[in-house]
Amino acid sequence: MPPIQFNYVPCESRYFDAESFVCVCNATYCDTIEKLDIPTNNNVYVFTTSKELHRFAYNELTFQDSNDIQLQQVTQLNEITIDVKITKQQIIGFGGSFTDASGINIKKLNKEAQQKLLESYFSENGLEYNLGRVPIGGCDFSTRPYTYDDVQFPDLDLQNFCLQPEDYDYKIPIILEAQKLSPYKINLIASAWSSPEWMKTTDSFISGVLNGSTGGIFYETWANYYIKFLEEYENNGVIFWGLTSGNEPANCFFPTQTFNCLGFTPYMLDVFVNKNLAPVIKGSKYNYLKLLIHDFERATLVPYVLQIMNEPDAQTNVDGIALHWYSDPFVSPAVQDIVHLLYGNKFQLTTEACIVKDISPGPPVVLGSWIRANAYAYYIIQNLQHWDSGWIDWNLVLDLEGGPNWANNFVDAPIIVNETSNEFYKQPLFYVMGHFSKFVPPESVVVDSQSSSSLAKLTGISFVAFLTPNSTTVLTILNSNETDVRININDVNNRTFQTTVPGNSLQTYIWNII
Repeated sequence: MPPIQFNYVPCESRYFDAESFVCVCNATYCDTIEKLDIPTNNNVYVFTTSKELHRFAYNELTFQDSNDIQLQQVTQLNEITIDVKITKQQIIGFGGSFTDASGINIKKLNKEAQQKLLESYFSENGLEYNLGRVPIGGCDFSTRPYTYDDVQFPDLDLQNFCLQPEDYDYKIPIILEAQKLSPYKINLIASAWSSPEWMKTTDSFISGVLNGSTGGIFYETWANYYIKFLEEYENNGVIFWGLTSGNEPANCFFPTQTFNCLGFTPYMLDVFVNKNLAPVIKGSKYNYLKLLIHDFERATLVPYVLQIMNEPDAQTNVDGIALHWYSDPFVSPAVQDIVHLLYGNKFQLTTEACIVKDISPGPPVVLGSWIRANAYAYYIIQNLQHWDSGWIDWNLVLDLEGGPNWANNFVDAPIIVNETSNEFYKQPLFYVMGHFSKFVPPESVVVDSQSSSSLAKLTGISFVAFLTPNSTTVLTILNSNETDVRININDVNNRTFQTTVPGNSLQTYIWNII
């Protein structure tokens, strides 16, 4: 049968100095990806993004009789079998972060281009992001270090607490516009980088721990600071879904640290979470918030989580565990399996990820990098195969230098703005994120997917499968090889279809389980 009509605006490609291309958008033109109906009968929808050619290219396949001799012959070679009856973790969602830098860069475009950029991320014709992370105060992706109570004396009652111009100019209006565009409620997670300097042992944004005794008056004040933030944002129409215990708690103990941080040892964070922050949240009108601990890398996951969760009250205080991806290439995902084995009722969620120089050497921004996109796809799949419930990218938008960043900690992003030409570039990273956010809606579940022995021996193939709330199966396959790979896909109803996964591509397959 002929493929269904699929209406979309194609990518306007442009090559720079990398091995792949970007898609160029401006005030009058931007590519789109339309929401599809549920596949019927034996139809399989296929979407392909590749190094050489495609961005969400659409095709359609059909299931065939698994008794076919040719199918049996191929099955003996490469095969993936999906069993939707064996379910794992539920998906919370996918999204990006509303940093000052993102807002600054969005505002560099004219109104029409701004709208197309936000639609690209949040609308039904875009990636349909449903998660967002918001810094509490400044972070390195601000033009200055700041908090909400930057006075020269201990303000333990937080009488001088107030939001800053960055909140009113670059965060709140962008969040509110994104919420208007989204078909979902965007679940927002707040994270703090640093307390005011007067709270800290070093009087510095880039080092130090909280003053006083562990769990004492400064810990209490810091917990109350979170509540003040939630109140002020609510007064401006922004409601949060979750809160982390603090961004990257071990960073302040590194002598090379150059940007906003607040240090907590595992013991300190245990006391803060269980004796200060959780009780304050429970005693407030924000007791519905999800409290996520850790908010750092795999390398520190086990010591922090075990220390905090060993506290008897932690089972009711803690809802989830936040992860950053930066040590994923160097630390086994088995640590996530260990945490799940011990605390399987607490979800794991990647709350920050971007391309940094330790993972991908070279300039901060590489326009059209497929190498970086491939790495992102590989580790998103790996995390989902090891109990992750989603992925929040770091900055939604950066400039051509990978900023602004007051600490010169420049990085890459899925969308890069060129202010001079009033256009923005969708990196391959953007489409990698979309293969998950667009096709794997919230409340989907990861399901069992197994490869044949021959496929398991073939390096460069990664995959993960889901069952969505509308009873469709979604299979995402990454082929990091230069060459195409022929695979048979089997589902739980003893149906099979053949497919060719192009070299250097990411594909999404969608079908109805019937």
